[in-house]
Amino acid sequence: MSEIEKRMGQTNDIPYAGLWLRLKAILVDCIILLPAWFYIILYPFKSRADAAVAAVAILFITGIVYPICFHAKWGQTIGKMILKIKVTKPDFSDIGIRHAIMRSSVDTVFAVIYSAIQVQAIYSVSKEQFQQLGAIARSTLISGATPHSLSALSYTWGIGGILVILMNRKKRALRDFIGETILIKI
Repeated sequence: MSEIEKRMGQTNDIPYAGLWLRLKAILVDCIILLPAWFYIILYPFKSRADAAVAAVAILFITGIVYPICFHAKWGQTIGKMILKIKVTKPDFSDIGIRHAIMRSSVDTVFAVIYSAIQVQAIYSVSKEQFQQLGAIARSTLISGATPHSLSALSYTWGIGGILVILMNRKKRALRDFIGETILIKI
């Protein structure tokens, strides 16, 4: 019997993790991943190919590999570990790779689309122009290439997840329904 199941038996109350714990865990993860993101923005890449490969690699690692692998292996990202919350199946068993992929499927689609947009933006200027761009100009070029409709869709996904958390007893986000998971305090 797991520690969670023992606590449930004693209190008859499942310790679901709510919105604020989720947001704090995301903030911790963002702080941890920030150096990788700054690398893309600040590193003076000499070629467009190097910048494109680095942008795709960083987005792939931080946006897809990190959450899927950490959730599959431990049920937690580093942020969730620090805040003592864990992703499990509704029966409190580990989620494994299948449910981790399902849970991150929408974020994965966004990461792939954003990667393609970044590569297209990098190659939208000539080799010479790219080499002359400073860090801020490069960042502006890439962020300016993102269609407003995609940004709106991404924000809608985030806000929708928040609303769903606030409107159900188990405090499940949209990603939890897709992944057949719950987030609990441990």
